[in-house]
Amino acid sequence: MAACSVTKLTPPSSLRFIVIFVRSSVELDMAVSAMSRHVMIAEAAPRLPKTARVFVWGFPGSKGYYDGTKLDDFNSEKSFKDGFGFTHMNTIALNEALVHHWAANGMTIAGFNPGLISTGIRDPLHGGGCMGSIIEGLVKLFNPSVDAYAKAMLPLFVAPELVQTKGLLFHQDGSPIEGSPALDSATVEQWIDAADSLLARVPIAQ
Repeated sequence: MAACSVTKLTPPSSLRFIVIFVRSSVELDMAVSAMSRHVMIAEAAPRLPKTARVFVWGFPGSKGYYDGTKLDDFNSEKSFKDGFGFTHMNTIALNEALVHHWAANGMTIAGFNPGLISTGIRDPLHGGGCMGSIIEGLVKLFNPSVDAYAKAMLPLFVAPELVQTKGLLFHQDGSPIEGSPALDSATVEQWIDAADSLLARVPIAQ
């Protein structure tokens, strides 16, 4: 088995970013699901060794999700749509854009789309209880368990292909998936620019 080492970095915590973002009127889902990652990767990048590998979890390559995004309302300030509306789709687009952006800049980075795995993370959506149990039972029936997912992912963390082809995206079974066709290099940079413009309004202490 290949030896692994972890480089300990000390950028401000994700939780601290999220608190600052929300206080600065950054939409909560955007703050939690994408902007915190945007800042932490950018903060860590200059200090990462060349052998470092960076992994971003989200829903890259999800079929048709990009059609539901609104780049011109990046922070949901003109309107808001909860659940799986454009507000959340925007976070998915930024996460996928982060993988493509940093790969183009030489970082060994990969994106992972876990699909549906049975955990308690969806309780706020379905409310738990009997209905939640039914929903999670169906999820277990057609999707891998947490342990099965971990076993599929662990070999990828040390796979040489991640260095040879940066910016790969992977499905829950470890198979590669195509990114959104709409996220060409120019559009990727538009999402990164939108994130940077929003970040410029946030008073993050240095």
